[in-house]
Amino acid sequence: KGLFKGKYLVMAFRCIFMSPSSAQNELNSGNIPRASQLTRTTQKTQCHVARLLKMNSVQLRAIAYVATQLRFALSSCSSWVIVDEDFNHEEFYHNIVDYFELPSSPQKVAELDDLLMWGNQ
Repeated sequence: KGLFKGKYLVMAFRCIFMSPSSAQNELNSGNIPRASQLTRTTQKTQCHVARLLKMNSVQLRAIAYVATQLRFALSSCSSWVIVDEDFNHEEFYHNIVDYFELPSSPQKVAELDDLLMWGNQ
């Protein structure tokens, strides 16, 4: 589907910013939450994290945060540390943010625009 559009990243995004049940409900859809879904309250909770953060659209730094959390979750590390074995989570996060905020070519700019359009339609 494209970079940062994978099923597990989308599910982790939903789980963190909406609700675990939202991630499960969307298991087969493969879509990142739409802007309208980020402002809606789920049935089982009073208010989800996106609403608490006044997050009305998918943000690139939120994607970087989720990618970092997902990498940790899929690792064999039993507790959060900035550097586990030879992997630096902080550097990983900043590399993704740099990829988003300092695109190396017009093609990368178009890919990022496509990612945001896909996430916020």
